[in-house]
Amino acid sequence: MNAMEEQPKQQLDASQEYKELLDEVEYHCTLCEAVYEDIAVLNSKIQAVYKAVVEKTKANRNHSATVKNWLAAYYVACDIRQAVCMKKEVHQICGIDSSNVDDVRDAIKERLELLLGFAINDCE
Repeated sequence: MNAMEEQPKQQLDASQEYKELLDEVEYHCTLCEAVYEDIAVLNSKIQAVYKAVVEKTKANRNHSATVKNWLAAYYVACDIRQAVCMKKEVHQICGIDSSNVDDVRDAIKERLELLLGFAINDCE
């Protein structure tokens, strides 16, 4: 078997064990606690974005204005998601959960795609 045929090495994920051990010894990194607080704020901000755009567009029958509101929400949601991604990358040891931000951003994107009538391609 040559080097090209070798299986890629699996990465070990010990985040759950890490969290359990921190709880067991009752130690919590103050840096991670600050990061979790930042993530909690970003979670509340993205929820507020979604709630605000729903309220603004609920009774609006002007399609163009509705699209503009959802597009603005999508831009803000992408900015918030990028902030979470950066924190997640920089503070890998903290085990940041970005699922809430990802889910809300995806819901906003889905609504915008429905209004536009075509898919939006993500740049990663």
